[in-house]
Amino acid sequence: MPKAPFLTDIWQTLKEVDLRPLRQQALTPAVIAIVGDESSGHYRLANQLRRDPAKPGDEFHTPLILADLGFADSVLQADAIILVMNSQKSDSNQEQALVKQWHSAGKKTLVFLNAPQESEAAKTKSRKYAHGSRGVILGSVEDTEFLMHEFSQALTQLLPDRLLSLGRHYPLLRTTIVHQLINDTCLTNAAYALSTGLAETVTALGVPMAMADMIVLSKNQAYLVYKLGLTLGFSPQWQDYLVEFGSVLGGGFFWRQVARLLVGWIPVWGIIPKVAVAYAGTYAVGHAVLYWYLTGKQVTRQQLQMFYRRAYELGKEFARNRLQKLRRPSLPGKSVSLEQAGKATKRRRLSRKIPCPHCARKNPPDARYCAYCGFELIEQAEEVQQLPPPEEP
Repeated sequence: MPKAPFLTDIWQTLKEVDLRPLRQQALTPAVIAIVGDESSGHYRLANQLRRDPAKPGDEFHTPLILADLGFADSVLQADAIILVMNSQKSDSNQEQALVKQWHSAGKKTLVFLNAPQESEAAKTKSRKYAHGSRGVILGSVEDTEFLMHEFSQALTQLLPDRLLSLGRHYPLLRTTIVHQLINDTCLTNAAYALSTGLAETVTALGVPMAMADMIVLSKNQAYLVYKLGLTLGFSPQWQDYLVEFGSVLGGGFFWRQVARLLVGWIPVWGIIPKVAVAYAGTYAVGHAVLYWYLTGKQVTRQQLQMFYRRAYELGKEFARNRLQKLRRPSLPGKSVSLEQAGKATKRRRLSRKIPCPHCARKNPPDARYCAYCGFELIEQAEEVQQLPPPEEP
């Protein structure tokens, strides 16, 4: 992919950030222990964790600990423990005792009730474990959709600070973690764009905020590319991503320029498209990386535009929801939205304009001479300044 000329500055910014914590987190294995008896299906679950359904022919090495019930004490060094049970098993006293033991030791534990069908007996058994901080899920180790969604979400919630390692070492979890990382970064960039968009309505802050946008949003997108690469098992060297995703980040830069122009020309009302652009551009960058992982191909311009259009409406919805929540105090017992406040401010400013006694045209309240005929307005300005402020709407 061709490099845009400004990418050197973007990647120089990323280079100056200390990426070692991210790299260390990804490369340090998150050890998961799977415990169960012969009928539980725990061996099958281990095999499922070693494979990505998007690449069924590949099997990866994982830092798993597999143990039968009689050797459950050997898993205490694991970062998280999964107890797999056959939902049809009548006597579960041993499993319940183990769960209590692990919970007392402060271990993060997930109970997996392996049930081909969600029978009433299985649901009743699941309630025995579903108390306190111990998680319980009910499903089948053969159900790929269940494993990719409910199971993956439950497991990542056990270790929310180890997402990069979980994705890198357990391929089954990759899609879930990648979507979570993309979504978090989209919301972060959208929230940042919203805050700077509000600040840019102050004329003096326009240029500094625009520069801050370029640096912060570009860095966040480049950061996202690197985190996704680590999660998906790619190179830990950030330089390796420049060739593959240089023009993708360049496209994100272009979208941000469009967003800033919108805000510059349409203050307040341009905030929504600016936030939508920040959200959609980040979404497109993230999904370009995911597409590369799934297909081994670079995303085309048409596909990138498709990703962007898909997310643009989500970004607009996010912006509208946030703006609706913004309130400012008015008369006691009343509040107005940001848009209403803007309209009220405009009405107040218009109501306080100075009419020129010579040409009758209105001028700003701080004007000393008419902008149309040059007539002196000192007396009129002093009279306007002495007037009481207009009532709130």
